[in-house]
Amino acid sequence: QGYDIGIIIGNALDNAIEACEKITTKRFIHVKIYEKYNCLYIEVINSKNPDDLFGSLKTTKADPINHGIGITIIKNIVRKYKGDVLFEDNKDTFRVKLFLMN
Repeated sequence: QGYDIGIIIGNALDNAIEACEKITTKRFIHVKIYEKYNCLYIEVINSKNPDDLFGSLKTTKADPINHGIGITIIKNIVRKYKGDVLFEDNKDTFRVKLFLMN
């Protein structure tokens, strides 16, 4: 499970860093990781350009064949541990919130 958690955090942080690189003000990334009721909770919130819409969760990179698989990887790991994940676009912030059963 530790390896899978690292993959989730790595993908979420890669996406958050990429979004923050596109803006010049109010850059931030907040990460929360905690255990409660025998579940592991992970939340990553980052600033982003309000004009970038992530509703489709598709890559904006020029080479979509070799990019844009991070969200799918996160979803597959969450499913493996019978958890749930939420991706939320709030105009100037983006949030990934998930839990995994222990």
